[in-house]
Amino acid sequence: GIGGMSQGERSHYMTIIEDHGVYGSTCGYCKSKQNSFRSHGMSAHVCSVEDYQHLIDRGWRRSGNWMYQPVLDRTCCPPYTIRLDVHRFSPIKSQKKVERRLQAYLEGRIDEKGAPTNDARDPPSTAVAATGGAETDVAAAVIERAVTRALDKCARDGSLSPPVASLASNREIPVRVRRAVAKAAVDAGATHSCSVAVALAAAACKRGGGLNCGASAEEANRTARALLAAMRGDEELVGIDAAAFASDATANPGHLNFSVRRLPSSVSKEKDGDEHGRSTTRTSADGSKGRFDSMGSQSVPGVEASDSPRATSTKSRMAKAAGHRVKTLTVTTRPSAFDEEEYRLWRRYQTRVHGDDLNENNELGYGRFLVDTPLRRVRGNEERGALVPEELDVGDGGWVSGWVGPTGASPGGGKDAPPPVARKKRWVASPPSGFGSFHQQYRIDGKLVAVGVVDVLPYCLSSKYFFWDPDYAALSLGKLGVLREIEWVREASAHCPTLRYYYMGYYIHDCPKMRYKGEYKPSELRCAATGVWSDLDSACVRVLDAGLGFAPFAPGAVREEDVGADVDADVGADVGASRTTEERDRAAAEGCTLGLVEGNRLARAASANDFV
Repeated sequence: GIGGMSQGERSHYMTIIEDHGVYGSTCGYCKSKQNSFRSHGMSAHVCSVEDYQHLIDRGWRRSGNWMYQPVLDRTCCPPYTIRLDVHRFSPIKSQKKVERRLQAYLEGRIDEKGAPTNDARDPPSTAVAATGGAETDVAAAVIERAVTRALDKCARDGSLSPPVASLASNREIPVRVRRAVAKAAVDAGATHSCSVAVALAAAACKRGGGLNCGASAEEANRTARALLAAMRGDEELVGIDAAAFASDATANPGHLNFSVRRLPSSVSKEKDGDEHGRSTTRTSADGSKGRFDSMGSQSVPGVEASDSPRATSTKSRMAKAAGHRVKTLTVTTRPSAFDEEEYRLWRRYQTRVHGDDLNENNELGYGRFLVDTPLRRVRGNEERGALVPEELDVGDGGWVSGWVGPTGASPGGGKDAPPPVARKKRWVASPPSGFGSFHQQYRIDGKLVAVGVVDVLPYCLSSKYFFWDPDYAALSLGKLGVLREIEWVREASAHCPTLRYYYMGYYIHDCPKMRYKGEYKPSELRCAATGVWSDLDSACVRVLDAGLGFAPFAPGAVREEDVGADVDADVGADVGASRTTEERDRAAAEGCTLGLVEGNRLARAASANDFV
């Protein structure tokens, strides 16, 4: 084994790997075309969960059977291992909103596109919005659904420009219908207005994509006309006139304007208390909100309980009391294996969300990426589930060479590095799911809408990948998956006390797509120079904001070459203002002159030290 097992100790399985050394590749984060992303790679034939826990705590991750560790001090975009103590996690406002949106969908108040449904019934305090009354508020919901349908149709049939169609198909701009307030529109008879065409055109211009900002108004009008044409003949708009007011330059240009003459009969019936117009969805027998997953005891006949999928449901007492018919969300945890339904969902996700070529996403690639695993599973509720140190791993040194810790030792493995410390170990029980690699299936009334690919280890649940049905983009299933995986760890820790962390892979401060991971607070990054976990917000951000590339987060770490120099005691903690670094840079710049150019001519010369 490697790392986790001392000599003479045995885990459940021996770890066998092939070391392939350091290699370079193009960077998917900064989009560098050079081989600027450096990693150490190895093929894993088999790996114990204890050893893999030790590896990911030292910066390793896996893709199928391939394991890699970025060389932080030699790579263009240093990625740091990030984790969250789930018992300290408290959701912020935007994260709570994700749960509320899901609840609204399960209760039938919104559809999968996020648009209000015929079942939508706000509490009395908010039922009558700024639309002037309950009747016109219901009409706004009808119009929103019609515009949403038209937007989907236009995104598919080519009637929108490519930049606008891309935004529309990804549901990036919400459809909102408000009471008409523009004087020209009101004078023309409009009661409601929708600005989605204006918002789409503005967003497309901002992103580029062949549109210039000067053409934004023209693009908004063109989009509005296309939506108007797509809505003609919509049966739900009977009694609502849209034709007379759309995209008229004198009546709210670029906006879709509507005049409500009378409500459609189906809506009027619902307003009068007729329940028959509602969509039929399965009502759960249990009205309580279920916990996330795998802590129950449901089993499949013929399969032992520890191997069987487990499921719980999310429902709503409030919806049941109000008479709403409730959809049911279930999440089941299954050992990693190929599943045709998951594979089809993954292909749709990769094509529609990431723009992949459908022909390139085949079963072989899917299996290598998300199904294959070197981790050998430990069955659920095993008394001897994993052999771990008696104290939680708090870092026994870093792995990037060239740094000296506060004790004077070389944590990165230099010639003065201390020998590994032999720790006393103990057995801990496995959670009901067991340890190993799993796929967590999210189903709404039996339909597969998302899949989370995870590794369950002695200290953590490591999130590997999450993919979801693009038709449900408005429900923010990716963010929901993070919240549910956090809840899963909370539940599991009752059975396995060491399992209390949630790992989200790597955090790259300069990559906008990775910054969201820091929103789940309080997250920690592991200092690769010292091995110490440091709080992201209080200790790491100031180092990362300095933009110096790789640097230690924890106090007391300095470069080996600076040992014996007059260095501040807290140089490691305040590396962005390191005196040693500044002095070295000034010495290098001494005597150098920079020419400052304005346009195509030399404007003036300045000392390089002015810019250090």
